[in-house]
Amino acid sequence: AGAPLRNGLDVLRRAAARSPGRAAQIHALFKPPVPFDQKKTALAYINSNCGAKSGRSDIMRKVIALKNPIVPTESWGHCDRNMKVAGAFNKVELIHGYKFCVAMENSITKDYITEKLWQALEAGCVPVYMGPHNVDEFLPDPEAIINYHKLGSPEALNKELERLASDRGAYEAKLAWKFKAWKDLAPAFLAMTERSHVRKPHSRCQICQLALRHRVKPQKYTTCLFNETWTKDYHVKA
Repeated sequence: AGAPLRNGLDVLRRAAARSPGRAAQIHALFKPPVPFDQKKTALAYINSNCGAKSGRSDIMRKVIALKNPIVPTESWGHCDRNMKVAGAFNKVELIHGYKFCVAMENSITKDYITEKLWQALEAGCVPVYMGPHNVDEFLPDPEAIINYHKLGSPEALNKELERLASDRGAYEAKLAWKFKAWKDLAPAFLAMTERSHVRKPHSRCQICQLALRHRVKPQKYTTCLFNETWTKDYHVKA
């Protein structure tokens, strides 16, 4: 209480990021992955919002069009589906058996990270991630993802997928964080879990507590509504 809030709204920020909170959710991230040689060498893609502001659909449409023979894209969602879907399926269970999976956010805005990232990390596929520029603040290890922003194009992504698929050591290095001691994980990730409701009340309760403190003792806060960097979208090239 009384500590300065980063960007004026740290508690709300963490709630919006939907970071894993309960101890069981944190523990789920560290489930052992399927062994390399038992995984399907393909990129799993599940997308039901074909008009996402991030441009995700356009990017993946181009990736699919490249028809990579080494790491094909298997689309299970409503957008550009090329797989037969018999009925409802569990997303985490499905992508659990793939070497790679797509985890691209609907919007590209600072701190906006959703279950797409956490589900991929839990499943143990290596996620092709597209999201905020500060995603490293949320990762257990900076190497845990393939950052599409850094690659910059569908062609570059294809080459990176092929490289990892043909080099077991390089691929498994992307999942090495699952076997690290807790203290050896990224400091920003550890700090995030400390702020989450693993050791504190649920984030929704923290928001209520913040509102109550403000009602009892009003303070002037700088909210995201008055911070241009908060709501800025970062241009993504398809």
